[in-house]
Amino acid sequence: MRGPAATPGTASARGQAIMAGLSGRSVDALLIAGDRDLIDHLPLLVDVLPRRALRLGERGPELFPVVTIDYEGAGHLAGRHPRGLGHERVAAVASPAHTVRIAGFRRAFAAAGLAVPDTAVLLAPEPTPEGGFAAATAALTADPRVTGVFATHDVLGLGVLEAPGALGRSAPDDLSVDGHDDNAEVRLSRPALTTVAIPERQMARQAVELLLRAIPRTGPRTDTLHLLRPDLIVRHGTGPARKRSDS
Repeated sequence: MRGPAATPGTASARGQAIMAGLSGRSVDALLIAGDRDLIDHLPLLVDVLPRRALRLGERGPELFPVVTIDYEGAGHLAGRHPRGLGHERVAAVASPAHTVRIAGFRRAFAAAGLAVPDTAVLLAPEPTPEGGFAAATAALTADPRVTGVFATHDVLGLGVLEAPGALGRSAPDDLSVDGHDDNAEVRLSRPALTTVAIPERQMARQAVELLLRAIPRTGPRTDTLHLLRPDLIVRHGTGPARKRSDS
């Protein structure tokens, strides 16, 4: 997927400008949340804020403490649940950046001696319900024996829930669907989407606590990774596998 075209060097120049501004100010602490423009310039922060910078949600150069989610564990939860319900033929509808979530999903099935092949992982054309619907419809058309789908975004999962109806099937009777994020919208979907909930408030609270501890500039520097554990929220979007006559 591509966004609006950017002028070459624009992101780099923006990152450099931000770093230059920080070096001329009295900054007590800095929380970096999902700003990809700054990743290449993080080493400069070692001199500007040697102890008092923290990254939230994005992994990369481990120059500062990072508070993020165990996304591999989240994918594993999303796979272990349908596997426990007897699903063996599954697919995933994903955004391109979600390779870690897919790795966890695959690991859950590998533990039972089952494989999730590359052909069963479909990239959504766009991060919308329409994108999830298109990818799930393609997955079910290519392999009608699929009985479970993991959507790596809840917004994709909303579209996945609609895909069985277009093919004369239904969710969760014919297709069990797991999502990821626990967005408010999925609680109102019909059926309500089973999903992996991300502890966003806990992540923000821990990040602030770590920064407040760092401001006095005392004690050893801690370049550590803080992984927060997600939880599976089971709703009506998932159900036990049942044999299909065309399997």
